[in-house]
Amino acid sequence: MNSPIRVLLVDDQEDDFVIIRALFQNLGDGFSLDWTGNFDEAIEKVSQRAHDVYLVDYRLGLRDGLEFLHEAYKKDCRAPVILMTGYGDHEIDLRAMKSGAADYLVKVQLSEHLLERSIRYSLHQAKILEELREREEGFRRLLDSSREGMVVHTKEGVILTGNPSAARIFGKESELIRHGLFEICDERLAVTVRECLEHPSEVKESEFLRKSDSRRFFLEVSTQDLQYRGAKALVTTFRDISKRKELEAQVLVQDRLASVGLLSSSLAHEIGTPLGVIRGRAEYLSMLANSGDGVKKSADIIVAQIDRVTQLIKALLNLSRGSSAVGKEPVSLTKVVCEVTDLLGYELRKSKIQLNLSGLLKETPRSHCQVNELSFWGPSAPESFNQVLLNLLVNSVHAIDSAKKRGKLTDHFIAIHVDQFVETGNSEAEKFWLLEVSDSGCGISKQNMSNLFKPFFTTKEIGVGTGLGLVSSYKIIQNIGGQILIDSTEMEGTKVSIRLPKAMASAGKSGC
Repeated sequence: MNSPIRVLLVDDQEDDFVIIRALFQNLGDGFSLDWTGNFDEAIEKVSQRAHDVYLVDYRLGLRDGLEFLHEAYKKDCRAPVILMTGYGDHEIDLRAMKSGAADYLVKVQLSEHLLERSIRYSLHQAKILEELREREEGFRRLLDSSREGMVVHTKEGVILTGNPSAARIFGKESELIRHGLFEICDERLAVTVRECLEHPSEVKESEFLRKSDSRRFFLEVSTQDLQYRGAKALVTTFRDISKRKELEAQVLVQDRLASVGLLSSSLAHEIGTPLGVIRGRAEYLSMLANSGDGVKKSADIIVAQIDRVTQLIKALLNLSRGSSAVGKEPVSLTKVVCEVTDLLGYELRKSKIQLNLSGLLKETPRSHCQVNELSFWGPSAPESFNQVLLNLLVNSVHAIDSAKKRGKLTDHFIAIHVDQFVETGNSEAEKFWLLEVSDSGCGISKQNMSNLFKPFFTTKEIGVGTGLGLVSSYKIIQNIGGQILIDSTEMEGTKVSIRLPKAMASAGKSGC
């Protein structure tokens, strides 16, 4: 048998209780009625969850039924509250509905049929609301647990809600809701989102540069229709694929390096021997020729050019070696920065380029380095990493020269920043130093960004570069367990970020 519907009457007039009790008696055994005329006692009974429906008089001494509604919902009351008054008042009726009352009855019009209809209707509506509440709570849990950024919004881009993953990409959730969808996107991402809105079944990729901290993301974007709180809406999903893109780039570089390995081995075998013979003959001619003879000059040029080809082959061979071929030992980052900046000091001054050291690096007025000692696991031949930093600084100098030729004449700088590598939620961050080299040069075009680690790729004039500097630097950094990332905007500048595995760190000072 079904249990009777438990009703609590909250009314400070006992005469009204007697009348309403008689109506319930006419309704039979399907209902049970309790009564209290005390406001605080009624709220306590709400906390006990012992009743299915509350019949509440609008007048409760110094309190009223609207106050009861507010206090009941503070107690997370899920049962329907039906408000009653002695005479019909349309204004009170509206206020009751806005406050969450399930129905509004006038006492002088009450009958057992009207009372039963109101109670059963209110219970039915409460059941529907509870189901909707459960579905929304389930949707909220699903939304919050997703590792993908999800933003619920209208077709016009008004954001209704977002999840923590979206807040991680774009900002705090409260900031998401205050802004429109296209306001939190940069120009490139906004174009991609609009394309997804036009073609909901498609998944598209886009770069996104967050304005607050200039952090760059690679995102997969897709959009689907959604019913949200009874209205049509859209949910746009942003999947962070930055790490995947980084790994894809590393695999691509590995494939290219494997090709270089085959090429260099072939060159060393097929070209090395005849080059040795040519060089020996050229040296012999140089010895026979007189000092002022043109033959001697030509022979010396041949020797010099053969040496250049030989060095190029050696560079290719070094480039193609596996990580096992490179030993590791603690290397002072302090010393590397000092030696390389001292080496290029004259060139920087001549080109009127300001050198800025920041983070854990401090520049003294005498342009000598005196910094906190920083050590990383570097190549067993320390000059290898000197060559990496030298390559980056020389590239920056050339980029600034190019910018000057394009009309950007003043305020040029090269900045070297060293600090702890920090990335929210990354347990590996504490194991790395972060070395950043940035410049105010001509930058790199989008087309060339994908070619940076291609062997022999260079935008420099013929004879200025071989196109192996960045590739060899990548290989050295990879072999010691580090990473190199490049971010650039054409005619604004370039920033190269290198993560170096920590070896040790002391609080002492060391100068150079």
